[in-house]
Amino acid sequence: MQEITLKYPVCNIDGLSLLPEGSAINKKNLRNVANLNSKTPLKLTPLLSHKTVKDDITSILNNKDYADVYSKKGCKKMILEQMSQVHLPAGVYGSLDYFKKNDTYSYHHFLSVFSLTTMIASEILTDEEMQLRLLSAGPTHDIGKTCVPLYILQKATSLLRKEKQILDEHSSSGYLLMSHYFADPDHISAVVARDHHERRNGMGRPRGIDLDDILIEIIVACDIYDALISPRPYRKNSFDKRSALEEITTMAENGELSWKIVKALISLSREDKPHFSKVVVTTEKRGKKPKGNLYGTFMDDKKLT
Repeated sequence: MQEITLKYPVCNIDGLSLLPEGSAINKKNLRNVANLNSKTPLKLTPLLSHKTVKDDITSILNNKDYADVYSKKGCKKMILEQMSQVHLPAGVYGSLDYFKKNDTYSYHHFLSVFSLTTMIASEILTDEEMQLRLLSAGPTHDIGKTCVPLYILQKATSLLRKEKQILDEHSSSGYLLMSHYFADPDHISAVVARDHHERRNGMGRPRGIDLDDILIEIIVACDIYDALISPRPYRKNSFDKRSALEEITTMAENGELSWKIVKALISLSREDKPHFSKVVVTTEKRGKKPKGNLYGTFMDDKKLT
């Protein structure tokens, strides 16, 4: 298992330094990061009461790209009722405001993943406490992207390898940020921020662990699905829904994702909405990746010197 050492410094949304570059993410440093916020009592406020968040989520629930997923009777009301129980610290809202102002792609992705996570959780988790625990992570899985320069997040051409390194570190940065905001490195929001790019077969990052946590895996799958079907600066066209589901199905075939969650996604995309346990997944792949998709392509830094 790879130990995490920061290649770049991590600061919170207000510019407070949490850890400098070269620091190891270990128990001592995590305790210090959490203690930076310990003198101020933790104040949590309702997510849906923050500025336009409720309206923005409602707009996402009515988005044509998700028409099939949210077509079950009463599901939109259920999602908003579940979300009304989510309370988050001020630092999270500062981050959401930052992205709404500066990077609408990321802002809508946060809320889309949160909405889809709420829906999938209601389908496959029978324990209401587990559902609420997952939702308490809120739209924070990518909060570490506040440490990534906007020009990288919004780049329409291939990333340089150094830029890719900076982007990849957002999961470690997010872990530190949520540990700081909740003053607790074990809070599920912190763990999700750290592990949402890990995979079941140990081929993820940053630690290369064999991910085996149904709560985190739900967010992993929802994160990937929304990233495929939503607009992105690095491609002219998004994946259609069939192609996106086939990409996720291939990941399950490769042992990267849980079949239970993949089947739940497929079930919600079907008109008759079968129970996920009854879904039969076809091995035939007929979808096509969008042309001009630059995701996963990089330029050698030396070519620019």
